[in-house]
Amino acid sequence: MKIKVLFLYYFAFGALLSSQSQSSFNGTLRTASMLERQGEIDAAISVYKGILERRPDHYQTLNSLKNLFKSNQLYSEGIQFLKEHATKNPDNISINLDLVEFYFLNGQKEESEKIQIIGLQRFNNKSYYRQLTTLLTKYGSENDFISILSRGRNKFGDSFLAYEAGLYYQLKKDYESAMNQFMLYLLNEEKRSNLIERRILQMSDEKEAVNIIKSKLIFFSEKKPRRILNILCDFYFKQQEYLLAIQTKEAWTSSEDRDLESWLKFANSLNREKQFQHAAYAYNFILNKNINSKIAEKALLGLAKTFEDQILPFNDKFLISFFYDNNIFFEDPFASNNSISIENLKASLSIYDSLTTSIKNPALLTEVYYRLGEVQFRILHDFDKALQLYKMALKSSNKKSLTSSIKLRIADTYIAKGNPKEAKKILLNSENKTLSSEIQERVILTDLFTKNPNDVLSLIDPILADIGPKSLLFNDLIELKTILNKYNLDDENNKSSTQHFLKSEFLIRQKKTGDAINELTYLINNYPQSKIAPLAILRISLLNYKINNFEESLRFASNLKNTEFEDRGIILSAHIYELKLSNIDEALKRYMKIINDFPQSVHFEPVRYHVRKINQGKNI
Repeated sequence: MKIKVLFLYYFAFGALLSSQSQSSFNGTLRTASMLERQGEIDAAISVYKGILERRPDHYQTLNSLKNLFKSNQLYSEGIQFLKEHATKNPDNISINLDLVEFYFLNGQKEESEKIQIIGLQRFNNKSYYRQLTTLLTKYGSENDFISILSRGRNKFGDSFLAYEAGLYYQLKKDYESAMNQFMLYLLNEEKRSNLIERRILQMSDEKEAVNIIKSKLIFFSEKKPRRILNILCDFYFKQQEYLLAIQTKEAWTSSEDRDLESWLKFANSLNREKQFQHAAYAYNFILNKNINSKIAEKALLGLAKTFEDQILPFNDKFLISFFYDNNIFFEDPFASNNSISIENLKASLSIYDSLTTSIKNPALLTEVYYRLGEVQFRILHDFDKALQLYKMALKSSNKKSLTSSIKLRIADTYIAKGNPKEAKKILLNSENKTLSSEIQERVILTDLFTKNPNDVLSLIDPILADIGPKSLLFNDLIELKTILNKYNLDDENNKSSTQHFLKSEFLIRQKKTGDAINELTYLINNYPQSKIAPLAILRISLLNYKINNFEESLRFASNLKNTEFEDRGIILSAHIYELKLSNIDEALKRYMKIINDFPQSVHFEPVRYHVRKINQGKNI
């Protein structure tokens, strides 16, 4: 027991001394570092050397002292210090390479070469060659670099240091030599091929390198097509030569299914670049192969997204907001255009029925059905097929947010089919007694097309109180309330005209633009003195604009004279002359009428700024 106590005592005492010694040592290091920061270089060197006398192999101190010599250009002192350490540690690679560098920095090239020869004889391995080559790229001549490179390749093979050599020539902007080195590596090595590819694509940012890269990739792809063609494909993609990228990808593709994973990434990239036609081709390429269901599922979803992404907002970058453009109650769900061939789209959709039955993932299946429903609803306007797909999506959906979106779209589809009552039934068919604000708003939309405006008004206030002004839907409801109060007045003339206006909005939601125009024309002809007539004229002008009937759009815009919307009519006509009829002088005439005659218009400033831009453009 006594021996054990003594042992513990001596152990604790030794640990204390060791701790004190370490603390003292760390304090000395901090002192040296502080002196260095204060510019007391000689004092810092002295302290560092003192530390090394106690701990000759302390890496941090060796490195700090070496960097001190280098940063203060004390190359001769550094050489002397390194030579002393090289004598004590002849097998230390780092000291040898440091000496090579310091002799270079001190202008003693012959001495540096002597140290290199000693190193090459003593450290005859790849690591030394690699580190030495890195130094030569910084300090040596091209001949020095080539000499060491040639010596290394004689020993380790023709592709040794090809990546490093490629970087060296890329830095010198010798792109042909750089590509030769990169290709040498790719033809002989399996490792780091992704790194080489990134370097080549990075090098293609330099304009003068593009043609060289292209010719080299084409040339070497004949030697190793499986390795080089995929890089050539990525190169074409980066240069936005998408058709050539696809053709190259097809040439690269083997009969192995694993290539189709690469095709999936390729198709997704094309979609992100909005190359929808090429993306659809790539997805169909996958779907036409005999592949496993997981890749087929992803490709199917990708193709659906490609179609959906082509549904572009009908947005001609209007200078002002002419109507209630972003209001849910007056928006046109079909106010969009697309760049896809309808015939190609229908042909692609014909493969879906067989593929959707193979999808086992419910979440993925839901999303596919929903996106395909969007294609049918928004592009093809096949409401029966869209409804079928939305209902299938709703059946398999287990995600609350997506379920809500599907329900809203089903309601839109029923409205498009002319059945707002059925739309309301779907919206109210919920397990939750508390309806979301979006559902409530859509319910009001169905009531707008089936009930008396006064009844609709009575529903709005409770919802406004419930959702509060912070809700994104609050403004929509306020605007609707304002319109109904303003136009749906007590006399029969205004009540009837408002009903005709709302009927036209209902027709717009059924993709019946022509019928909506006819309904508004009837309103204008039969109720010319009604309060809502000017708004109907503005709406009919915008509907004609949408269907590219610019003459009629201009005619109705001119009929807004002496109404509350006269300034909007003038700006709309100016917009048509500027962007649709390419008559800048006529457009400017109308814009200037706003500046001269409507100084109190809320649209005065945007028009004034726009006129300035046009005039600046004319003067260039």
